[in-house]
Amino acid sequence: MTPTGFPSPAKDYMEKSLDLNSKFIKNPISTFIMKVKTGSTADGQISPGDVLIIDRSVMPKEGSPIIAIMDDELKIVYYHPKKWVHTQHTVEMWGTITFIIHTVD
Repeated sequence: MTPTGFPSPAKDYMEKSLDLNSKFIKNPISTFIMKVKTGSTADGQISPGDVLIIDRSVMPKEGSPIIAIMDDELKIVYYHPKKWVHTQHTVEMWGTITFIIHTVD
């Protein structure tokens, strides 16, 4: 409403504010945000400085990027459970990466 009591004619053209939480976080209790400090994935999709949205309640699909605990360290790997059966490393899935936010240099 304007001070005169009439609605603003621009009201019909106003956009809603952008809520990043509703866009990126589906399950707040099980969602974590991490910034990549070192290393990257072999395919170059995730690089140092990128921000990862990780949801621990989401079951990954074959080939999805995940955070795994390998030899007591958090690592970015792709979900291929059949390959892990034959590895020398202990692999435990920690969470599924649901969004990758790339930084701009």
